[in-house]
Amino acid sequence: MLDISVKETRLYQEGYWDGYKEGYREGLQEGKANVILRVSQKLLGELPETVSAQIRELTIEELDALCDLLPDFSTLTELQDWL
Repeated sequence: MLDISVKETRLYQEGYWDGYKEGYREGLQEGKANVILRVSQKLLGELPETVSAQIRELTIEELDALCDLLPDFSTLTELQDWL
């Protein structure tokens, strides 16, 4: 019989790291969305829930683009148009 634990198998390790990377990306996306929501509210006032939900659904790349453009928005309508 092989003297190997389940945690030492390649299948387990690949699954572990895949889950780790997915969780990291989800946390990164959620964190970026939260910061953008806070800054948006500071710049534009209270956001409608529909706008907040749209921001939470953006990809990391889209959140990065919005982060770059956000200081240029002076109205909620401009943000909504971008979304």
